[in-house]
Amino acid sequence: MRPFSFDLGGNFQGGSLHDQSFLAEVKNYRYESDLPVEFRKFQAKCYVALMRQPSLSDHFLWISWAPFQAGKWDKHATVDSVCAALKHKDNRNRLFGVDTEADAVTQLDKALAAQVANRIWLVTLCDQQEQLVLMGKYHKVISSLMAEEYGS
Repeated sequence: MRPFSFDLGGNFQGGSLHDQSFLAEVKNYRYESDLPVEFRKFQAKCYVALMRQPSLSDHFLWISWAPFQAGKWDKHATVDSVCAALKHKDNRNRLFGVDTEADAVTQLDKALAAQVANRIWLVTLCDQQEQLVLMGKYHKVISSLMAEEYGS
């Protein structure tokens, strides 16, 4: 597969997710546009990331400002959705070096696809949420408390 990257990555701090890794794709689109295509690419990137770098792949965050295919929203983070994305003509040659869906099926690791599906978060934001931030003085206090508890 050609080199690729995610928009964000890091480790969570605090709580039950402390020190778990995440990789995120961010799509600040106003409308659905090509989000279904981009989400298929995201699923393929997650599959490769988990296969090659599992220690960096605890969680995969899809962050967008526009929902897509709302009638299927509850199915986006399922093993069937991930497998369909991996076998799709947009991905199968890049991932498996094959041209047909049937050939892709023979290469696809369904257990790995299931792990990917279980790690996907669908986060939909709106412009107004950008106003929900800590005031500077409180951010400093919380940051210093977290540094005390969890280390810098």
